[in-house]
Amino acid sequence: ARSDATAQSLLPVTDGGSVASSTVTKGRKSRHRRHNLNHPPGLDASQVLSSSGSTLGSVSKLSRYSRARRRRDRLLENEDPHQRRVRRLLQVFMGLFPVLLWGLFLYVMDGDLEGQRNNNQQHSVLDRFEGRSSIDGTIQGRYILFNGLERKQGFGNGLQGLLAAHLLGLEFNRIVCVNPDTWTGFFLGFRQRYDLANECNQMLQTYRQLIKPSNDNDKNNNKSNNNNKKRSTRPQQTFPVVRIWNLGLTMDECEVRPMLASSDIPLIIFSGDTYPRWPAVPDNDFFHQYYEPTDELLSMLPWKNLPTPPEVVVHLRESDNNYEDPQRRGMDEASLDALGKLLPSSTYLVTNKVELLDTFEQTFGWSHNDWTTVQHSASLHQIMKHWGKRKATSTKNQQRRSSNKKKLDEQQLQTMQLWCDWYTILNAREVYHTESDFSASAIHWANIYPSKVIRGISSPESRELILVEEQWRQTGDAILLRDRPEETLTLRNGSPCQTLHESSITDSIKPPPSSTTTTATTDPLDIIPDN
Repeated sequence: ARSDATAQSLLPVTDGGSVASSTVTKGRKSRHRRHNLNHPPGLDASQVLSSSGSTLGSVSKLSRYSRARRRRDRLLENEDPHQRRVRRLLQVFMGLFPVLLWGLFLYVMDGDLEGQRNNNQQHSVLDRFEGRSSIDGTIQGRYILFNGLERKQGFGNGLQGLLAAHLLGLEFNRIVCVNPDTWTGFFLGFRQRYDLANECNQMLQTYRQLIKPSNDNDKNNNKSNNNNKKRSTRPQQTFPVVRIWNLGLTMDECEVRPMLASSDIPLIIFSGDTYPRWPAVPDNDFFHQYYEPTDELLSMLPWKNLPTPPEVVVHLRESDNNYEDPQRRGMDEASLDALGKLLPSSTYLVTNKVELLDTFEQTFGWSHNDWTTVQHSASLHQIMKHWGKRKATSTKNQQRRSSNKKKLDEQQLQTMQLWCDWYTILNAREVYHTESDFSASAIHWANIYPSKVIRGISSPESRELILVEEQWRQTGDAILLRDRPEETLTLRNGSPCQTLHESSITDSIKPPPSSTTTTATTDPLDIIPDN
């Protein structure tokens, strides 16, 4: 009826109706102002009717919304506490459900990607070796068994020897396994990756009886054996042994090459700490292709920004002797001061002289671990050699040390601390160190560059720090032992080898007998005193 009246008011009128028309129009404008329809003058009738209809619809929607809200408010007022808690829990769950669903999706996708990466890395490592175990577990491969720490050597020498074993394994198609019976400390910090662990376990199950150490407590031991107890603890060498040491007993290259290349020798025991003239080490993170840190090691890492390792690392190695060792130059006060001024405050310090940790932190702002003492890695199973003690300053590190003490004895704890320091150097991007195989082995494994050896200062007046290249970089990369011409092979003293026919060497090496009852062969180390 209102629309009809409005329409009639817009029809042409006579002179007598002009007043009524003006009144109706004025009322219409006032209604439009109440509904905020500020249309410009000059609208025709259809536009005005359309605007009126939309305004009435909006008012109707607002009124329905208001009624619904009032009903909800009345229900909430009458809601008991139990229903209110249930409703709120449902609201929280509905809010978190999309987030949880998205997180589950990302977790599943990450697991698939990680599995794919693991499979790719397994193939990238294992496909290098032609010799593999068959499905029924029969050993078909060729192996190098690395004994680890020998001749009172420390972790640095052992890790250099492990690197040499892996390089030789790549050249001569042999899988390298660390002997868990002779280097138990290695497996506190690291484990073999992927299928290589299964390969080594199968190999050890088959051959362990042939390399098992003799029993020192045997009642039938005679007086001679008791006097040579040290010799009786060595493994019964029924397999050939490759010995390559930087000092003392080592084998000629013309002996080592045919032995490693022989297909008739399934297992070779490697004893040494170097390679016969180092070749280039692969650049693709060589160590992590074969080994990964244990959960215990990861939990003890003292890095400030876990899991990101420090980029610049300094290793200061105090001498084992009480007198100044010329091979350990760079530990004097002037050299340390020059070193602290040279490197940034973000530098991370590793040292066996623990009192330097606080000194470099207070003077130069360097970060460090919070070890209270560091024991010599070669003395963990012998005399307890260390270079002083300090008090722990980090509450977090004290709690971690106290927690680990409940699980590890002091010897194991010291071993884990050494592995933390070595793993820190291994993952650095830039390393400066005094003369030490401990840091040099990590640099060599990871091909860290730049890395420099600290050799003191040039003069007291200039106080310029002397930094030199690593020894293997100074000599340059040699040709792989497998690819060296016969005339370039050398004896242990560096002179050219005499030409030896391969059969003359391999014929002298008898493969292990089928029976597990064997007689121990003479170990050359038994008649040579340890250095």
